Parts: sequence; structure tokens; C-alpha cells
Amino acid sequence: MAKNKNGKGSATGTGTSDTSSSTASAFQGARSKTGSTVRETGRKISQNPVGAIAGGFAVGAVLGAVLPAGRKERDALQPIGQKINDAARTAARGAAEKGRDKLNEVTGQVMTQVGAKMIDAVAPPAETSTTA
Repeated sequence: MAKNKNGKGSATGTGTSDTSSSTASAFQGARSKTGSTVRETGRKISQNPVGAIAGGFAVGAVLGAVLPAGRKERDALQPIGQKINDAARTAARGAAEKGRDKLNEVTGQVMTQVGAKMIDAVAPPAETSTTA
């Protein structure tokens, strides 16, 4: 039977010193692994930041879809959502109006050119006589 530091026998072998050293060893191993994982993740993010951002958005979207929104969140975000919605509608209306104006301008130019070609085709220019 092994004796512990008090000189008493221990049925578990060398006692708590083995347990504490194995715990310390496991902790050191986990700490080392965590450090290397963090460094590796940082390296991958620096190599592909767009992928990291896309992954972050994906994770956020999944969490947002899975976790229900609370009353406080809805109350806090509703005014912001309304402002974004209003700005998007205003921008869409402005773009549609500008697009319509440009289409009318181009259509008018095309119609003018087509009309001129039709007149030229129907009534060729008169020949001028040079009699002296």
C-alpha cells in the first residue's frame, strides 16, 4: 500500500498528488489546444475575411430565426425598421421616376428618328435641276 504525505496508507495509489498533477496536465493541454485553435482561426479569418463575414451573417440569421423575438426587442427595433422601410420606398420611387423619365426621353428620340426615316422613305428629297 502506498503512503501519502502524512505517512498513512492510501488504497488509490499515490493519492491526491497524482490527481492534481493529472488535472494540471489536462488543464495545460486544453489551454495549449485553445491557444492554437484561436491562432488558426485568426489566420483563416485574415486569409478570407469575406468568408468570415458571410459565416457570421449566416450564424446570426440562424440564431435570429431560431430564437423568438421578445416584446422589448420588437418595441426597440420597430422604429428602426420603419425608417429603413420608408427610406427604401422613397429610393425605389425616385429610381422608378428617373427610369420612367429616361425611358420617355429615349422613346421620344427614337420616335423622332423613326419618323424622319419614314418621311425620307415615302417622299425622297426633291432633285434640284441645274438648267442654265
